[in-house]
Parts: sequence; structure tokens; C-alpha cells
Amino acid sequence: MVIMPYFFFAEMLSPVVEVLGYLAMIGAFIFGIISLKFFLLFLFLAIFYGVFLSVASIFLEEMTYKRYPSGNISSPSFFSVSWRISDIAR
Repeated sequence: MVIMPYFFFAEMLSPVVEVLGYLAMIGAFIFGIISLKFFLLFLFLAIFYGVFLSVASIFLEEMTYKRYPSGNISSPSFFSVSWRISDIAR
């Protein structure tokens, strides 16, 4: 009974909140509430933060469980970065 509300609010609604945040920033830029410099900085930091979290989680998993052969984490890191960029491009 505790896990289902957490899963719904934290995991299922977080992409919706993220998209609403992007749309709010685009709307604020279009209506002149924020400057171009702030808009680009926000988008860069939002994308960079997602990439950082993905790569850091792969690195911590490798340090903890040693799942990748010979410690090669370049391939999963590449796929996590490309997945994040394709998420933004959609």
C-alpha cells in the first residue's frame, strides 16, 4: 500500500512534470518573461543534469556490482547519453 502511491507520484508523474517545465520555459521565453541567455542556460543545465545522473548511476553500479566486463563502462555511458539526448529531441 505504500509503494504504489510512491510509484505513481514519483516515477509516473515525473516525466509529465519535466515536460510541463520545458513547456513553461518555452512559453516564458516566447512571452518575453525570461531572456534568451537564461532560456539557453536552463535548457543546457537541464540536459546536462540528466546526462550526469545517468552516467553517475552507471559508474556507481560498476563500482558496486562489477557488472560490466573488465570495467568497460564506455558503451553503457554512451547509450545513456544518447538516450537522454533522444528524449529531449522528441
